[in-house]
Amino acid sequence: MSAPAAAYQGVLQVPAASEARPPASLAHLDAHQRLDHALAEVEFLAERRSFGPAAKRFVELSRELRAHIQEEEAVTFVELERKGTLPPPQLEAIRSQHRRLEQHLETLNAALVRSDYAAFEEQLPSLDRELKEHQTTEEQLFGGAPAR
Repeated sequence: MSAPAAAYQGVLQVPAASEARPPASLAHLDAHQRLDHALAEVEFLAERRSFGPAAKRFVELSRELRAHIQEEEAVTFVELERKGTLPPPQLEAIRSQHRRLEQHLETLNAALVRSDYAAFEEQLPSLDRELKEHQTTEEQLFGGAPAR
């Protein structure tokens, strides 16, 4: 385990049985799988020029990703900062990823709303790459699957 990853062990604890929630690493992995699946659905629909359903599914994906980002910013990072286990350079790197993800969401949503498959196809790899990079960062920091 890397030194940064070791610093995060024990920060995100397994909840009490009464809370009936998975450990943070499993919750992150589950969210990552849902987001990956949703993005694949959006791509499938857009390829078939079903822009209405693609845009609707993309709004759902965006909502989930933004909620994920908000929870990290408002809860996870605050707790890690409070405990002094999240070095400022890593925190800024993750927040920078969040800002880039938000920008990609806006760009792709606009392309879908305009039914502009060329713009969607051009921008999709950027969101996919940024999302995978962010997921890998989280999995390394929060103790999930190994880097992809």
